[in-house]
Amino acid sequence: MAYRGPPSSRRGGRASQETLEQAWRYLQETGGPLVPTRYEAGNPAEVILRVMEEEQADLLLLGGYSYQPLIKAILGSTVDRALREAWFPVLICQ
Repeated sequence: MAYRGPPSSRRGGRASQETLEQAWRYLQETGGPLVPTRYEAGNPAEVILRVMEEEQADLLLLGGYSYQPLIKAILGSTVDRALREAWFPVLICQ
């Protein structure tokens, strides 16, 4: 993916957008990798899968599971759904 500058926002909350902008500025100031960023609101798994398709990404990297068995049993998890519905490689980091 090509670097596109500061974060963009679509349908996102202001507090979350500000957090994303702070993280982007920190990476810029410290010489960290400048990567494309965007903030989207909605069902996390649906948004992730849609953005992966829009960006024509080759790999999805997700953070590992948090251990909340009751919530996971009732709602499932974003990671589980992304794994089930992805048509591209998914790498999970714990």
